[in-house]
Amino acid sequence: MLYLIYAESAYYAGYGQHFVVKAESEDEARDLAENDVNDYFYEQDYDQLLEDGHLDEDDVLTGEAPGRIVSCGLFDEEHECWAYYLQPDQAEFYIPVNFSREKFLKRYD
Repeated sequence: MLYLIYAESAYYAGYGQHFVVKAESEDEARDLAENDVNDYFYEQDYDQLLEDGHLDEDDVLTGEAPGRIVSCGLFDEEHECWAYYLQPDQAEFYIPVNFSREKFLKRYD
């Protein structure tokens, strides 16, 4: 099953990102996505985290993790975002966590 996760920056308001995870349960999806979520927001927020003093001399965060999962739910043909997910020009808005998006979508060609 696929799960759609929406995550936001834990430090800065105003933006978020979708992640798509192949998992057997919502809890497993959240666990599998956690590192990708944190890596994504660390990279996106790096300059601001550094400027605001949230990183130590080794670029390690001194506070909470950089991303937080806001929602997680089943993601299939019935989901309102599914049609967008199938569009190649929308791929950047749905980051695959543990599978190849291209291989998965071949079954929908």
